[in-house]
Amino acid sequence: MLLSKDQILNIEDTKFEDVDVDEWGGSVRIKLMSASDRDAYEASTFKMIGKEIKPDMVNARAKLVSKCAIDEDGNLLFSAGEVGKLGQKSSAAMDRLVSAARKINGMDEQAIENSIKN
Repeated sequence: MLLSKDQILNIEDTKFEDVDVDEWGGSVRIKLMSASDRDAYEASTFKMIGKEIKPDMVNARAKLVSKCAIDEDGNLLFSAGEVGKLGQKSSAAMDRLVSAARKINGMDEQAIENSIKN
């Protein structure tokens, strides 16, 4: 079936996964990013130094989680201004959330290997 523009623009295609975070005594909902959110995240992991583009890994995990962690209504939990504070949280907890965010967004090693094979 060939989709129309209206079908594409009106379909609800957001997925999410609840991740247990024992360190925080509960769970965090991690969502599939929109294309624009993913572009913004990826752009935030680089910076211009002189005339060169260099990786910017400062708070890279927190940046990803801030683009993916949502409340029950689907609203982002963290603003861009809260990334630094989020980055101060437990690395074990953040690694678990980052792993889930990478997996649901097709950014984990398995997804990358599959895309290389195809």
